[in-house]
Amino acid sequence: MRMPRCFGHPGARLWTMICSTRHNRPMTTSMPASPTPTMRSTPPRYINAFLTMLTGAFLAFNAHADTLTGKVIHIADGDTLTVMVNNTQHKIRLLGIDAPEKNQAYGKQSRVALNRAINGKQVTIDWNKRDDYGRIVGKVIYNGQDINLQQIQKGMAWHYKHFEREQEPEDRAKYAQAEYQAKRDKQGLWQDAKPIPPWQYRRTKP
Repeated sequence: MRMPRCFGHPGARLWTMICSTRHNRPMTTSMPASPTPTMRSTPPRYINAFLTMLTGAFLAFNAHADTLTGKVIHIADGDTLTVMVNNTQHKIRLLGIDAPEKNQAYGKQSRVALNRAINGKQVTIDWNKRDDYGRIVGKVIYNGQDINLQQIQKGMAWHYKHFEREQEPEDRAKYAQAEYQAKRDKQGLWQDAKPIPPWQYRRTKP
């Protein structure tokens, strides 16, 4: 059996005595190891900042964690519809867009465009809140396509910048770019010289 070295072993002191006897050397004892420096405590302000960051990330994730899948059974206008889920109806307000009101120019065309795209179809809604009318506000997905975005691309809705902070940054950029291109190409409502945004139109109505 291989013998342990005289030092660096858990039984170093006992073995030192034996080694000293065997080699006729004065017995010495190993010096205790220097105490391990204690780790500096983390300042409370850093801990609080870290916890705040984690909480913010958790809330941001859960703000977009809900989905709903159902059949579209009614199109009210270019940005509002109703889906049926397990025999329960849910009104949906399309997130990030604002379509012309029914009595506005292109109000009817906007509704028809949305109706042709998804009425009677099975869709998925990624949503993050309900509005003051109790409607679910979210992004409607059909066959992997963002229907909200398509309404802007067709010139059937504005990018609703007043609520753009509720969108994912990527969607926010896509919607803004889609509006720019639709306006440049005079799609839909952009054929008018000065189309009135629906949020301005609503201010003139009781």
